[in-house]
Amino acid sequence: MLILHGVTGGLFLLLGGLFSRGQAGFLLAGTDAEPSLALCRRAGRLMFLLAGCWSLLLLSELLRQRWLLWLGLGAFLVCAIVGAIRLSRKR
Repeated sequence: MLILHGVTGGLFLLLGGLFSRGQAGFLLAGTDAEPSLALCRRAGRLMFLLAGCWSLLLLSELLRQRWLLWLGLGAFLVCAIVGAIRLSRKR
C-alpha cells in the first residue's frame, strides 16, 4: 500500500505541475473550448492541495496511525468537492 500511496501522490504532483504551466489543459476541457490559463493554474493548485491531502495517507502507512488515514481521506474528499465546485465557477 505504501508504494500505491506514493505513486498516487506523485501523479497528483505531476498533474499539478503540468496544469500550473498551462499544459495538459485538454484534460480540463468539457467542451470544444480551450481552457484558459487561469483555469489551468487553479486546477494546478487544486492538484497540489490534493497531493498534500494524499500525503497524509502515505504518512498513516509509515507511522501505522489509523487516525491519519481517516483525516487524510476526509480532507481529500472535502478538498476535491469544494475544489471542483470552485473550478466550475466562472471568474
